[in-house]
Amino acid sequence: MKIIKSINVLLLTILLLGCASDNDVFETVDSIAAPSNISADIIISQDNTGSVTITPNGQGVSQFEVQFNDGTDENAILSIGESVERMYPEGNYQVKIIGIGLNDQSTEVLVPLVVSFLPPENLIITLENDLANNFQINISATADYATMFEVYFGDVIDEVPTPLMLDETISHIYNEVGEYEVRVIALSGIDGAIEATQIVTISDVIIPFELFENFEGTPPVFTEFGDIGLTQVVNNPDLGGINSTEYTAQLDKAVGSEVWGGTFFELNNQVINFAGFKKMRLKTYSPFVDKVVKLKLENADASITHEVDMLTTVANSWELLTFDFADAPEADYIRVVIFFDFGTVGGGSLYYFDEMEVGEGSIVSTLPSLMIEDFEGTPPVFTEFGNIEAPTIIPNIDTSGINTTLTIASQLKTAGSEVFAGSFFEVSPTLDLSSFNNLSVMTYAPVVGAVIKLKLENADASTTYEVDLESTVLNEWEELVYDFSDAPEADYTRIVIFFDFGNPGDDSVYYYDQFQLTN
Repeated sequence: MKIIKSINVLLLTILLLGCASDNDVFETVDSIAAPSNISADIIISQDNTGSVTITPNGQGVSQFEVQFNDGTDENAILSIGESVERMYPEGNYQVKIIGIGLNDQSTEVLVPLVVSFLPPENLIITLENDLANNFQINISATADYATMFEVYFGDVIDEVPTPLMLDETISHIYNEVGEYEVRVIALSGIDGAIEATQIVTISDVIIPFELFENFEGTPPVFTEFGDIGLTQVVNNPDLGGINSTEYTAQLDKAVGSEVWGGTFFELNNQVINFAGFKKMRLKTYSPFVDKVVKLKLENADASITHEVDMLTTVANSWELLTFDFADAPEADYIRVVIFFDFGTVGGGSLYYFDEMEVGEGSIVSTLPSLMIEDFEGTPPVFTEFGNIEAPTIIPNIDTSGINTTLTIASQLKTAGSEVFAGSFFEVSPTLDLSSFNNLSVMTYAPVVGAVIKLKLENADASTTYEVDLESTVLNEWEELVYDFSDAPEADYTRIVIFFDFGNPGDDSVYYYDQFQLTN
């Protein structure tokens, strides 16, 4: 390392000549961060010679040291952009790449190297649309006997392939929406490459997901099979990662458990029917990379099932895995089955999973609507405000439409009443927004396009949430469905309704009926 230190001292001297004082010198030296993002591109000639070209990469690096780890103590010192060629016998290696900064701080990584004189087999591509950027894909690949891969993303004429190393994930951003053919070629130390293609769809539509289980409330009932250990809800093993929830599910793949050992739970008052985006995702925490995580869905009697496999890509850290259920048969799935390290006998490892989501529109409540008020019995006590008349209960003015109840509420928006005039009534028990997302009401308006505002309040009005909709039919009953899924958690006991909100009263009469909680 004497050569490296001498060069770094020279570079530091040049860097610090412009400093005004000794303090400036030390502050400048201390401020230099350690090298980061250390990696290497490794290319193996396909001629049975075992010739390997290693090109280190990194940020904040002045020089690299490459330790070949081929049974010798030999290494190479390289400048930025330089490569070294080395002859390796057939076998598996861990090449150490050390990035050295100007102040002799260093960062090192081990890069896997497979030197094989057998042609690649069993090429598997893992390709995902990036969840944060619709135009980006992330891709990795595995293949028996492969030493590296080449990737063609399919959006450039005369495209130069992008190298993809073992155990590496690379990303690519497309400029336009459309379908592209991604081609991956697996290479080894001899001529005999294999390739596979996969179509990727780039859309400017963000795929929304909705959460159906995060293990923060009452945990589901787990059923284990295949001699695995207990599945239970425990404290999050890593709050510093992408998962900051307090609790997670833990699966114990006990020693000697079956290769198909796993666990399942059933949805409560919900089914997954994939009416929306046919994707599921969850966060997983595994002690190993390249372990199969199998996600399986079943209907009530398990006569219809569908399963999708993904591989873990990080160890001892949370990651988000997205499962594509595009080929799942139509069914009402109620059972969620999960397997870790599928295909391998249990070794006593613990796996964690959390924040299970499905594409928006694919999870449907099986709870029947819950009637809150239909004005058929003892009417509630109304409180009006904004110089408007008090609501009254009258016979239904039109039973020929979708509302056939006998009695309804009538609201005269008194001439000259305030633009915010309305009325409210109290309900008991509190509105169950943990089980229901929506509050619907039948309305009858003398004008199209009038804003009908619905507002919920807790007992002291310290927590409120309101939603606006517009009347769409004239002098006819219609059902307006208000989405309260984003309302803050609270004990809502007051329903407030405003007609033609934003305009002063003009003696128009509005009617309403049948407040129901729905999903």
